[in-house]
Amino acid sequence: MHLLRQADEMIKKNKKETAEYILLHSLDFEVTCEQYRKLGKLYSVHSNRLEEALDAYRKALSICSQSAELKIMIGEILFRMNRRHEANLQLTEALQEKSSSLHYRAYYLLAVLFQNWNRPERSVRYLNLSLKCREDYLPAVKMLNYLKNKYLPSKAV
Repeated sequence: MHLLRQADEMIKKNKKETAEYILLHSLDFEVTCEQYRKLGKLYSVHSNRLEEALDAYRKALSICSQSAELKIMIGEILFRMNRRHEANLQLTEALQEKSSSLHYRAYYLLAVLFQNWNRPERSVRYLNLSLKCREDYLPAVKMLNYLKNKYLPSKAV
């Protein structure tokens, strides 16, 4: 775990290559879900290396198979890769797991998917669920207001 803390410090110092090296090196000693999760985040958030992020998150999920958070992260990567049907399946599966601090994000991404598929009524449903999980999630608030103004009768606004 000492190496994981070192990797976190390198990320804070914006030394991504060093953090990646430390995380990959740590896998020589012990393989944990947390190592792959951190690699996935490093690849997706700090480097925009989505294929590698997807691979790392999937390896983490193979270790922690019931993790709703990992399933949501995978769904988000698939969404960003424009693999929308796979993202829909992954996010829906994630929501079947016990409550997660990221459920609001899964509902929001599903709302965006259904808006893209011209299903505003489903989008509104998922946005309301997102806001039920986290009422201050600004992207969901903005999108819900937009959809209500655009698609729903004035009585519903």
